[in-house]
Amino acid sequence: MAYTFDNLFAADPSNPTNVAANASILLYDPADPTKAPVTITDPTGSPIPNPVTVNKNGFGPAMQHATLDRLAWEGGGFSNFITSYEGIKNEAVSARTAAQEAAATAGADAVVRLDELIAAGEFEGPTGPLTNLSIGTVEATPGNPLTDEIIASEITSGTATTAALSATIATATSGKLDATVAAAKYAKVAPAKLAPGARWGALGDSISNGSSASNFAYSYFPQAVQIVGGMVARPDSIEAGVPGERSDQALLRLPALLTAGAQAIVVLLGANDAEQSVPLATFKANMIAIIEQAKAGGCPVVLCTVPPRAVSVAAATRSRVDGYNDWIRTAATQYGCELADVYSALVDTTTGGMLAAYDVDNIHPNDLGHQKIGIEVAKAMKRCAARTTAYGLVRTASPANLITDPLAVGGTVRPAGWFEQPGGTGTAPTYSLVSDTSGVLPAGRWAQMDFDATAAGGIRTLSSNAMTAFTAGDRLLYAAHIQIEDVTGTWAADVSAGTASIAALIVNSATGTAIVSTPPLVRAPGIPSATAGVHDIGPVVFPITVPAGPTSLVLWFQLKLPTGKRVKLRVGCVGVINATARGAQAEFNWGSSIVNT
Repeated sequence: MAYTFDNLFAADPSNPTNVAANASILLYDPADPTKAPVTITDPTGSPIPNPVTVNKNGFGPAMQHATLDRLAWEGGGFSNFITSYEGIKNEAVSARTAAQEAAATAGADAVVRLDELIAAGEFEGPTGPLTNLSIGTVEATPGNPLTDEIIASEITSGTATTAALSATIATATSGKLDATVAAAKYAKVAPAKLAPGARWGALGDSISNGSSASNFAYSYFPQAVQIVGGMVARPDSIEAGVPGERSDQALLRLPALLTAGAQAIVVLLGANDAEQSVPLATFKANMIAIIEQAKAGGCPVVLCTVPPRAVSVAAATRSRVDGYNDWIRTAATQYGCELADVYSALVDTTTGGMLAAYDVDNIHPNDLGHQKIGIEVAKAMKRCAARTTAYGLVRTASPANLITDPLAVGGTVRPAGWFEQPGGTGTAPTYSLVSDTSGVLPAGRWAQMDFDATAAGGIRTLSSNAMTAFTAGDRLLYAAHIQIEDVTGTWAADVSAGTASIAALIVNSATGTAIVSTPPLVRAPGIPSATAGVHDIGPVVFPITVPAGPTSLVLWFQLKLPTGKRVKLRVGCVGVINATARGAQAEFNWGSSIVNT
């Protein structure tokens, strides 16, 4: 198997801004202490001289080696390694398959032998002889225990039993080692997964900066963070877009973004590269360096395709965008990134240009275009989360939850203790408690507000019970799953236009004033689900600090609709947790809004 290496980037590993400009770079086998030059070819098989010469930006050619999937390099005062991810992935998949087959055989042998021992009464467990133990089928994949691990954890065995099973367990262990090696290599190309509450960063240009949105809050990154909720992305995630920047310039800023605390990154670059005629090979090298730096720090990466240009833009520029995007779609899989195909979300498929409804100036998206990007990015961010099943901060009723009836199981038309806030405008909504058929809620029912504003639009508010178990300075977390059923079919467009919105607010009961200055969710349309017209937001987790003054608080879910529209707002697994009282204030010491750099 020949292993393919993408363009060499020769720079100081601890500070990539220091490149080995125009240097001669020696490539050798990392296991060779003599550092003899290895034989390399270009991807077509033609020989390449070794040492190779990199350009003024430190970039060298793509290459192949017949047997090595990793090469060492040195030159220009620096040294490092370059890895063939394509080769590693192929090898890992092969090793993983072999390990699964070996472990399945070993597992079957262990089950047969264990059944024989149990039947003979030779196996002693924690409470005496074991006569009904099922091991089942095992698979040599990360996080899935093999037979020997199950035996060790569920059975206390004697000397005779250990000796009897030693050969079988040794076989299973061998399979496990093969699987571990495969998994370790595969991890280099598999997408990294995040624990809840990660801090994201957006590395990009003017689009990430939100320059073309009518307000920064309406740009794609704040919307994406709102849509996925605090269980996936902290509300104080970091926007790091700089207008006019190319991929090489963004690469130089990446260390600062990681140092600022980004635990995962969204990368949307290429518009300025295309405008400034950056060759595909150079763009690829810059993007690969960004991916590798991020992954070296354990950061999952969402790669965004480059948004389309208007048809009036020069054909050569549009062609470069197409070339970049063809590579990005492939690279997302090759380098273990999640793909956000924003190009496809914005393109007019009849012309290949940006749809006029999303276009500001032939290059940048308007508010609705940013919303479309935000939804695609939010989908990819959610795929980076460690959990794929229903989850959230609230899963059961708990004394720590200041909300009565958080799972909506105790009331009739509203959760017990909840009410509609007086003073609402527009047609009065209908309230009900409905079962979840979407698989989103981990427990309980939805509290639903059916706001039919066909005759009269306005603002309606569903309020929780009053809460008093707090003091000034306490850190509170409010949490909820939120779902929108768009009956009319214009919800997302209305949200983008500012005529429709949701707000989830902690409010001073005495004054009706929110105790955070910027209510979250105002511009969050949600992610369209598999059910037509249904949009999901969250799970929302939002921290606030109680100011001096309030003695009673309520949680509001506020829905705004224009005349002629109808939406069903659903909230479930709702909570307000006093993190300070629970000793968890430090874990949720988040800011309340995007850090705009």
